[in-house]
Amino acid sequence: MTLSEEILAHVLTKFYADSRTPLAAFHAKFIVEHVVAACKYDGVPPRLTLDRVKDALQNLLIVEPATTQE
Repeated sequence: MTLSEEILAHVLTKFYADSRTPLAAFHAKFIVEHVVAACKYDGVPPRLTLDRVKDALQNLLIVEPATTQE
């Protein structure tokens, strides 16, 4: 699979900056494994696309639900 400049720029300048997520060594592997699994599920050859990478990044984060104030 090939990582385009567009995807790399999105991950580095948009995702990490906006989510304030620190870089971690396992992120690249997680993203690739997620994309491969999604492509396999859809029955298409593995390919990094911006949409698939964005989906993987969404699954990378654990967001706590908002608490309601009573």
